[in-house]
Amino acid sequence: MRRATKTFVGLAGLGIMIAAAKAGMPLPDAAAVVTENTSSNTATPTPTATATATATPKPTTTTKPKPKPTTKPKPTATAKPTPPPVVAGAVSKTSAAINYEYGTIQVKVTKDAGNITDVTYLQSSYTRLPNGTLTYLVNASIQANGSNFTKVSRATVTTNAYKKALESALGKF
Repeated sequence: MRRATKTFVGLAGLGIMIAAAKAGMPLPDAAAVVTENTSSNTATPTPTATATATATPKPTTTTKPKPKPTTKPKPTATAKPTPPPVVAGAVSKTSAAINYEYGTIQVKVTKDAGNITDVTYLQSSYTRLPNGTLTYLVNASIQANGSNFTKVSRATVTTNAYKKALESALGKF
């Protein structure tokens, strides 16, 4: 194998293990690791040792329960709860569903103190977008605090539909 291919395969395997761990999935036991035999250009399995840890039981101690007091506590006066203060805070508005030639886009825009703080996709049916397009559109609209940002190359029609949905939601504030 070429060095670049071996590096890629190793990193990809590591990425899969990290993703599985984050998802809470159990990792498979590594029974054998494949190494390259450079003389015959074939891969042979090499057994690996697996470590297992066993827990040693800790001695337990017993304590005597404390006797309960014989007097009853006196009730205390309860204060009326005060309502929480009214804070303008973040407000969210939902756009109209914008139909375009590749599907439908609908977003929910959250603004706090006049600035866009979050944009969430409620509908986005087109799946053949270049990687990172939807993330770019959200980040660009937050940075521009509106729809005045550049279009995504190879996703012009989707960018225009996203901008219409964004302006629809912003028009409701």
